[in-house]
Amino acid sequence: MLLVNCTILASNDGIWQHLPPSRRALATECNAPIGADEDVKVREDQQLKRVRSAARALLRDREAADGNPSKKVPPARAAELRQVLGDFYELEPGQEEIAIDVLERAASLDPV
Repeated sequence: MLLVNCTILASNDGIWQHLPPSRRALATECNAPIGADEDVKVREDQQLKRVRSAARALLRDREAADGNPSKKVPPARAAELRQVLGDFYELEPGQEEIAIDVLERAASLDPV
């Protein structure tokens, strides 16, 4: 039995006519979506995405402080970014500095 898993090939009418029962059975058995984007079950976690983005910005800000001060994040924005991380990691409110290991861990979060 030939099973076409590529949605581009499977969408070809000639091939699709011969395979839908097998492909649909496999999709049902494996709980695997077929078709368009609305079938995809993976969603990005928006909170993790914000935390990762904030951490990356603060890490770049630290690097800018060492090399090019003109690329520094404005103080008000840096405070907002620290607040995002502070809320997520339940850090002390108003904490001026966040440990580098926390920033690195947050910067490597996978929001998917």
